[in-house]
Amino acid sequence: MKTREELDELAQGLRERVAAGEGLDPATEALRLRGSGLSVVETGVILAKGLAMRLADAQELLVRLAASGEDRFR
Repeated sequence: MKTREELDELAQGLRERVAAGEGLDPATEALRLRGSGLSVVETGVILAKGLAMRLADAQELLVRLAASGEDRFR
């Protein structure tokens, strides 16, 4: 598990990309984060903090990706 500080740094990276005008797709970012070895819990926290999502929405997205088979990193 990553530390809170490490998760905050990753979330800050997403916030910076959004501020720079990148149109980030939450599903694409979730798969990228999962592919980098992060857990579902870590990914949900980063998405929620980095993309200003409710944690429940981030969790729902991750469940949908897993159910659809798109998240192959389980």
